[in-house]
Amino acid sequence: RGPRAVAELIGFYNDYDNLIGNDTVSGGGDGSGDQFNGGAAEVRGVEAALGLDLAPARSSVALPFRLAYSYTSGEFRTTFLTTFPDWAPKVERGDKLPYIPEHQLYAGVGLEEKRWTLNLDANYTGEMRTRAGRAQTPDEILEERLILDLRTDFKITSRLSLWAQLLNATDEVYVASRRPAGLRPGRPRAALFGLTFDF
Repeated sequence: RGPRAVAELIGFYNDYDNLIGNDTVSGGGDGSGDQFNGGAAEVRGVEAALGLDLAPARSSVALPFRLAYSYTSGEFRTTFLTTFPDWAPKVERGDKLPYIPEHQLYAGVGLEEKRWTLNLDANYTGEMRTRAGRAQTPDEILEERLILDLRTDFKITSRLSLWAQLLNATDEVYVASRRPAGLRPGRPRAALFGLTFDF
């Protein structure tokens, strides 16, 4: 068993002289491949993480607990006109960057034995903008969400393992994006099963 407690604290700052926006399908765009200059922008924040084993020191099982939080602030530092859907039609200096949630929180707890594990993970994503700006316009905001996932693994042999996963266990209904062509739902409850073989 590893250390009984691990903690991390990280600060970050990104300074862009020429931020580029790409219109790609994978990014939620129309897939034209066009690039758009977003001028100067800053993204800064802090991340904190904590890991603990809550089981007694001589226990045959581990009870890992993990907690992580991040705060991120991103804003444009120039004013410009653009046709890029996420920024159009005009960006003012100080406008927030879209699709960057200020607050994100993760918490996970598990039960681990020599041959099997069980984990419950909770992921919270705070509200975020879908277009550059500062006003709290409802059709430019994605609401906060909390997603719970379950996973269990069972080691059949030293190399072969069976696993099962339940994603979005509570079947939370949420909006993942507004691009392209309006509201796009997040992933509903999904059950996955599989085998893992280590060569």
